[in-house]
Amino acid sequence: MAEPHVIGALRNKRAELAGTLRQLEQQLAGHRANLAHLDATMRLFDPNIRPKDIRPRQQRKHNARFRQGECLRLSPLGSFAKATAILWWSKKGRAVPIPLRAT
Repeated sequence: MAEPHVIGALRNKRAELAGTLRQLEQQLAGHRANLAHLDATMRLFDPNIRPKDIRPRQQRKHNARFRQGECLRLSPLGSFAKATAILWWSKKGRAVPIPLRAT
């Protein structure tokens, strides 16, 4: 027979996940209703519009420590791609090409 404390912990975790799932489903229903209202409002202004043709855009999470682009601006190497290239050349034991060197 299973240990009672293990079963209790698993029950608690399942209850937590079920609660999270219920909350997310409610949010999803709300977002779908908002989207339907927005589509109807767009049709009021343009009856020929096809909202389904508008590609979804994923909302990006913002980093609380840096503003957008601040990491690249503060980087002494200029850009992430440039820093990656310099690191790659260095790990290969090769001289970094002059255009890639830090300025």
